[in-house]
Amino acid sequence: MGGAVTARGNKERRTLPGPERAPYRNDELQEWAGYGFGNGESYGDDRYEWRDNTPFQATLILTGTERGRSAMRFLWADETTGKRFPMFATDMAALAMSQEGVAAGKASGQWLVMKRGANYGIARYTA
Repeated sequence: MGGAVTARGNKERRTLPGPERAPYRNDELQEWAGYGFGNGESYGDDRYEWRDNTPFQATLILTGTERGRSAMRFLWADETTGKRFPMFATDMAALAMSQEGVAAGKASGQWLVMKRGANYGIARYTA
């Protein structure tokens, strides 16, 4: 569950922002890990797992918003796969104000999972 290990056996420090791992259920990022997120556990047709958090390339389509118990989220879907991703309002504001921004409800680029409190969402990743 840790980062890469060097030849000397020391753990390397994570250099990317965001958490080291993120919760997925049925191949989609979950806003909250909830209960029962042991790696590889299955409940009925649902499969729960923790995945390494690495940047991914995608064109996302804004599909709406929702309010949870503690936050409002923007909802995005991958244009190619249809996989859904939540985004915190703070990260949406940064995206809207960036040079790349959002055009006609779409945003392309590299994305990375971020964590705020106990919740997970994506943000644009810039190296």
